[in-house]
Amino acid sequence: DRAACHDALTRDEAEGLLLQAGVPERGLRHALAVGRVAEALCAALAEARGEKAPVETALALASGLTHDICKGVHGHEAAGGRLLACLGLARMAAIVAAHRDQSVPAEKKLGAHELVYLADKYCRGGIWVPVAQRFAQKLEEFGADPGARAGIEGRRDRALALERRLAVELGRDPAQLAREVLDTADIGTRAQMLDARRALWTPLCPLGEDA
Repeated sequence: DRAACHDALTRDEAEGLLLQAGVPERGLRHALAVGRVAEALCAALAEARGEKAPVETALALASGLTHDICKGVHGHEAAGGRLLACLGLARMAAIVAAHRDQSVPAEKKLGAHELVYLADKYCRGGIWVPVAQRFAQKLEEFGADPGARAGIEGRRDRALALERRLAVELGRDPAQLAREVLDTADIGTRAQMLDARRALWTPLCPLGEDA
């Protein structure tokens, strides 16, 4: 009932929604990591721009937390977007639906949409990885197929291009910022604590076809 009145869920609301959706502890670790990194990147970008009230930081956090809420469903990005859209969270829905791959025009101002996408590439589970390493693992697994290799390399190159652009605007390496955030965040303990609270939440309806 409250969600339709919000532009973005609060941290507690987003975490509660993950539990209602049945996201396992492993998924919670990844969600928490991406949320923290996206929030930090958004705050750092606002500071670099001299913005005193970074309005998109809460949006980046909530969207990062929920970006894989439908993981395990075919087309989980679009399914997650539909779920959030049903809650009246149109901006979060758009971010979640587009977190797998993006091509960012040079004239587009960077915001939560792009930073959640990049934050996801920095996180393997709840652990920091460089963007190139994240895609190298995909190439090892699927690179024998020429079509899959071309797709993975294209996504890698677009993510690296965004990383370079963000580094110029931030005046620092966003990968290092992401690493610092995850080095100081106790993601595992938080995920375990949330998982222990799961019994307090009423499960959502199945998220597959209805989402």
